[in-house]
Amino acid sequence: MIYSTFWRRVGAQLLDVVVLLPVLALHIALGGLGREAYVVSIVLLLLFNLGYHVYLVTRFGGTPGKLLVGLRIVRVNGLPVSYQQALLRYIVYLFLSICSFLALVVAALTITDADYASLDWRHRNVSLLALSPSWYSWVIGLTRLWGLGLLIVMLTNSERRTIHDFIAGTVVVRKAQSPDVADVAPEPPALPAD
Repeated sequence: MIYSTFWRRVGAQLLDVVVLLPVLALHIALGGLGREAYVVSIVLLLLFNLGYHVYLVTRFGGTPGKLLVGLRIVRVNGLPVSYQQALLRYIVYLFLSICSFLALVVAALTITDADYASLDWRHRNVSLLALSPSWYSWVIGLTRLWGLGLLIVMLTNSERRTIHDFIAGTVVVRKAQSPDVADVAPEPPALPAD
């Protein structure tokens, strides 16, 4: 197995952000329809992220960003990732996402419909952050700490595994590529028939 490099994983992450921009735009658009639509869009976003990071990893071996840069997530023995392993890779971030989304839903439910409707998306986000429970700042801090931990662990081992790779028993590798023509041994000449 050829392990991924740090920069290839960073590139994959950036591509995933680009792929997810339309989903974020849809979330913002749905949130503009009202408080109830905002809550529904939060739940849909959570479910989408779960499918993106668990189903796609299990079904295709990676997120679109990883696949586009030629990476695949596999078990440490090279076999495909199971649903359980894909979920284990995502479980900490899933927990932090649920806490974060719950705080934003609580904040959205404290605003009146009229006040919510009077705000544009930027001012609405500022208001939701201001109205979120006090523990939301801990969730943000833990999310940043988790990201920093992933980075430090990835930079300190030769396989470029992160914490969630160690939790799930996975590794990110370069996808197998078809051999070059020069790598294929020529066919032996056919023997003449008697």
